[in-house]
Amino acid sequence: MLVGKRVRPARGSDGKRSYGNAVTLVQLTTTGTQDATEVGAAEQIPDLSLELNQLPTGLVSPHTMEVVVEVDFAGQAGACNGGKDAERTLADLVCERASELSFSPGTDSKGNPVSYVRSLRVEFATVPSQ
Repeated sequence: MLVGKRVRPARGSDGKRSYGNAVTLVQLTTTGTQDATEVGAAEQIPDLSLELNQLPTGLVSPHTMEVVVEVDFAGQAGACNGGKDAERTLADLVCERASELSFSPGTDSKGNPVSYVRSLRVEFATVPSQ
């Protein structure tokens, strides 16, 4: 159930439609309860956290962004892109290392292996100076 959430069809690096993996945080609570307070404070956990000496100008630590990765039949990351302007440098850093990541292989409704597109939620933080 996605109320008010718009999801675009997934497309591979070749521009053709692809299977996709969408993840979202859904909050269902009763207002004024302890659960509502705890769930209201919940945040999505990043898929990847990286520490850097400094972030590009204009970005503040911690900075979270999404990078889109194509995953092949075997679960290995392939084409990768994301970010704009100041984030572009960070996206390029993640994409350079994407081949080191592995994911669950995708399958269609008949169990056949498929490639798919998914987003990675990446958090960048600066290392405290000593």
